[in-house]
Amino acid sequence: MKCDIFEEFIETGELSADDQEFCDKIDWYPVDELPLKEEYVKKLKQI
Repeated sequence: MKCDIFEEFIETGELSADDQEFCDKIDWYPVDELPLKEEYVKKLKQI
């Protein structure tokens, strides 16, 4: 189910209410699976 939710999130950038409820229950969100943006990594390194 996580795979399906992740694929749908990649395509639409949104979660349905049911998918959001599922993610809340298992404390997982598709955005957690995305790689960090390079500009963010550079900021972190500067700090």
